[in-house]
Amino acid sequence: MKYFAYGLLAIGGALAAWTVSEPASAATACRDIDTVKESADLNKNTGMGGHVTQHILGMAPPPGMSQQGKTLFKDGEKFGRAWGQYTSITNPKMCTGNSSIQQVFKISGLVDALSCRAVDGAGKCTEYDSFASDTIAFAFINNGGKWILNTAYPVPMP
Repeated sequence: MKYFAYGLLAIGGALAAWTVSEPASAATACRDIDTVKESADLNKNTGMGGHVTQHILGMAPPPGMSQQGKTLFKDGEKFGRAWGQYTSITNPKMCTGNSSIQQVFKISGLVDALSCRAVDGAGKCTEYDSFASDTIAFAFINNGGKWILNTAYPVPMP
């Protein structure tokens, strides 16, 4: 019986080691994943399941979503500049597993940003307050087995 118990402990330990989630070294920086790079294209983001356009003035938010009460980039170019800075930071978030990942980082300089007060029937912002932001949030999500840029938006300064 004693040997049987040791055998069960050994099998249990082997199973525990085998079922441990993938090691941290297997994780990849979210920004370096091909589907994330592709989804950072504003013309592709919504179709891939993201909602970055919900945070860009002049762009239509995804169906059923609104820009009401959201912080917005003044235009797609401002988003593009922020994404460009994010792709070169030294401490990017790693994407692994199936959870969502968010990273807020300080940009160099300020970005023109807006806070939406009113929208039209399609959910596009029609009235807003302007502000400058030095912080951008990026969120990534595993959508159907593929990591994408889920959203990005300027964060108001305190």
